[in-house]
Amino acid sequence: MKNYRKTLMAHLESGYIDYAQDGYSTLIKIIEDEIALKKHSIEKIQRITLELGIEINQIKPKIGNKIFNQFFKGSSLIRSVLNLKNL
Repeated sequence: MKNYRKTLMAHLESGYIDYAQDGYSTLIKIIEDEIALKKHSIEKIQRITLELGIEINQIKPKIGNKIFNQFFKGSSLIRSVLNLKNL
C-alpha cells in the first residue's frame, strides 16, 4: 500500500490531480473493505488508516475537499477506526 501511496503522491506532485484523486478514492474504498472483512488486526488497520489520514490532511490543499471529506466524513468504518473504537 505504501508503494501505491508513493505513486499517487508522485502523480499529485506532477500535476495529475484527477488521477491522484481517483487513486486516493480507490484507496479509501480498499481500506473500508479491509476494515469490514476484519482479516487484519485492529492495530494494523488503525496504523494504516492513521497514516493515510495524516497524508490526506497534509495534501488537502492540492487534492481538494472531495477526498478529504470522503475519508474523514464519508465512512463510518474509517471514523470508527480513527476514533480508536473497537469494531
